[in-house]
Amino acid sequence: MGQVTALQSLVRQTTTPLGSLVSAIAGLSAAATVSVRCAERLGAHTERDVEQGSPDPSLSLSGSLDVDRVHFGYNKDTLVLKDLSFSIPAGATAAIVGRSGSAGKSTLVRLLMRFYDPSRGSISLGGRDIRKLNIGDLRRHIAVVHQDSPVVPGSALTNIVYPSILRDMGDDERERALSRATECASQANCLEFLSDRGGMEETLGQLSGGQRQRLAIARALYRDAPVLILDESTSSLDTENQAQVQAAVEKASLGRTLIIIAHRLSTVRGADLVLVMDQGTLVESGTHSELMASGTLYPALYTELDGNNHSHSE
Repeated sequence: MGQVTALQSLVRQTTTPLGSLVSAIAGLSAAATVSVRCAERLGAHTERDVEQGSPDPSLSLSGSLDVDRVHFGYNKDTLVLKDLSFSIPAGATAAIVGRSGSAGKSTLVRLLMRFYDPSRGSISLGGRDIRKLNIGDLRRHIAVVHQDSPVVPGSALTNIVYPSILRDMGDDERERALSRATECASQANCLEFLSDRGGMEETLGQLSGGQRQRLAIARALYRDAPVLILDESTSSLDTENQAQVQAAVEKASLGRTLIIIAHRLSTVRGADLVLVMDQGTLVESGTHSELMASGTLYPALYTELDGNNHSHSE
């Protein structure tokens, strides 16, 4: 009997690790598949880079943006953007509004960054067709703050400058980076909550939604790109955090073109230009006052934003 029990115990000790090994192999297989897909996408971008030549570190473009009769779909049967045209002058603040999931706002951002190219039409930055630019040069001119911007474990300095860049810096270069990152954090209204955590070089810990977004704005400011794209968070922010984020956005707009995927009243009211998208095309454009007076879709969208604004502040 004792021998049987010992045998059963031995079998369990053997099969349990084998089961874990099988699960691990399955996980690695899935990860490998994803890695191959990522490599294919990155490879496609690399080929496109070669076609457009080597990066030009001296290239400096203005923040003017022209979208000319752009058509695009993720498949051949359905167009997400249809004959889309508009212009944003350098240094202007433009708010893009539209019903969630149906306007094509996020798709437009992907085209601006050249994760995809239009099937028809063109997009120009500083008067240059972005398809004729090296992708690295293009993305050096555009900084994006996403709705749910990641925060990596570590300090504010690590999050603003990035760990891989910091590791390669000497002492003097790191001091300059710290000084500049602190300035960007100040512009993004981060210093108050960072001081409560011990400063720029202390571990951050848990951050609120508004604090995360302000830190992401500081990260974008550090890049000093002439175009800043901000996809406003749809998550609820308390009144204080919302005011702090809005103040950070206003500071961020100084000296650069600011494009905001807008979800808040304060954004559309203060924009130089409001672009109203519906079903992948531009249906109205103008200032907030102009569109409230003569627009058709915009007043209804504004009412929806008003309702969202009240629910967020309650």
